[in-house]
Amino acid sequence: MPAVRALLLAILCFLTVDRAVAESGEWEMRSRVFCDAASGIAFRYPYGYEVHDQYKAELFRGGQRGQQEGSGEVREVVINGKKMRVVISEAPAEQESADVRAFSVLTSEMKDTFGGDIGLIGDKLCGAKLTWTPFDYYLKNDARPQGNPLWASKGLLAMTGESKGHCGLIVKNGDRYSGVVMTGMLSDFDNQAIVDSFEVMPGVVAKGKPPRMTWRESQGRTGKVIDGVGKLIVAAGKVNPAAWKKGWDLETAHYHITTQVSPQRLQQYGTYLEGLYRAYSAVYEPDAVPPFKLEIHVFNTQHDFMEAAADHGFPVSQGVGGFFVPSLLSIFVYEESSKWGGDDFSVEHVMAHECSHQFLHVTCNGSDHVPTWINEGLAVYFESGVFSGGRFVTMPPRERIDLLKRIYMQERSTLAPVDKYLAHYGHISAAAYGEVYALTYFWLFGTAQDPSQRYDIKRNPGLAHFREYWQALKRHENGTTAFENIFMKDMIKAKGSREAAIAAWQSAFYDYVLHATFN
Repeated sequence: MPAVRALLLAILCFLTVDRAVAESGEWEMRSRVFCDAASGIAFRYPYGYEVHDQYKAELFRGGQRGQQEGSGEVREVVINGKKMRVVISEAPAEQESADVRAFSVLTSEMKDTFGGDIGLIGDKLCGAKLTWTPFDYYLKNDARPQGNPLWASKGLLAMTGESKGHCGLIVKNGDRYSGVVMTGMLSDFDNQAIVDSFEVMPGVVAKGKPPRMTWRESQGRTGKVIDGVGKLIVAAGKVNPAAWKKGWDLETAHYHITTQVSPQRLQQYGTYLEGLYRAYSAVYEPDAVPPFKLEIHVFNTQHDFMEAAADHGFPVSQGVGGFFVPSLLSIFVYEESSKWGGDDFSVEHVMAHECSHQFLHVTCNGSDHVPTWINEGLAVYFESGVFSGGRFVTMPPRERIDLLKRIYMQERSTLAPVDKYLAHYGHISAAAYGEVYALTYFWLFGTAQDPSQRYDIKRNPGLAHFREYWQALKRHENGTTAFENIFMKDMIKAKGSREAAIAAWQSAFYDYVLHATFN
């Protein structure tokens, strides 16, 4: 296991070991969201559960992985190119079998063998022999609002099953059998919460059809959010910030957002984040995304942010405007960011930067193999963008670029030899953020003849190379080696050697920064 991966698991180990402490206080986190729109199933699961592979519908209970109780050690580490202080306990051993596994298969794959017997099919899909009993999917209660017949698809047949060590839920929904299998008993609090929240999303995946969505997302689309006790609240009018545990949450198509600021502001975050998602997709162009909604936590004040971060194992300093926790797919930010950094440091700008790391991480199924320069360069590319008319438009980071140009004119050189960035996966200085942005822009967008061709893969060779590079990163190839093989291949061939190509790149890049408009 790579060192960074082991470190992130160690961080998560602390979060799960002390979950009872953190979640018993005022900064308790709500459930995270599994949502697979392709198969049409979703459910909520406890916040501290671990996801070992983001593209697999498997969850692991951190508290059952053999970690030792204790407060852990505060250590300075580098995550996504940033130095952070985190509380680290001993990394747990890997667990082979998942505690929660979701499934969804076509009925045609099962009927011939089992004759449509839902119990036998449940045993097969759960991988264990369970005792099955009918389950009323349309049961009306506060725990299952998605079961309301006015929302849920008609004709769903469901059963719950249980054995000594396993339990499960299976639902026949049209041409699919879907459900979830868990270790433990149905009466276990976490398992019951998963079963209660399990839903088959109405609709089908087809061109021209409305997208599938969860019941909670549907409420958000009508201008409602959910408060701390699960009550629907209309997001209108002035509402004062609340204590975190009395705050509100919202599901959008791709995000689960929790805040204490106000319901109205929460709706604004949701609209903004979905605009960001479309902008990221235009650049990253992922062919698939994990079946987990991305977590965003927006605190009200810097004090709230720092206190909550420390409560969950991240004792950040005052200079941190936000951060992304890869192991939880979660971002921590705070509303009053502009109070400390001005208009260019609003919570929207911080989210644009950190959500880029988050999106990169999920589309690559991990980011410890991605060099810092392109990880941070892409994040800076998005951070100064503006949101208008429902659309996110990227804008150059003028202050960073102006500072970089002044340094170049004074020093007559780049901050560091450009090839030094290629194999660097650690911390970079504040000034270097402008340089890695310029490096990213140089390779990805600088080859376009005009801004209108920036996303045209046929007219922008840099973007074409980026698509190829992205596939290599998704295969977990070494980011440095892949970059040289894809981006620098033609230059090395033209110059006759790697050394000559690096020298040409160094000179061209220096001149580019001084004269480019970065529009």
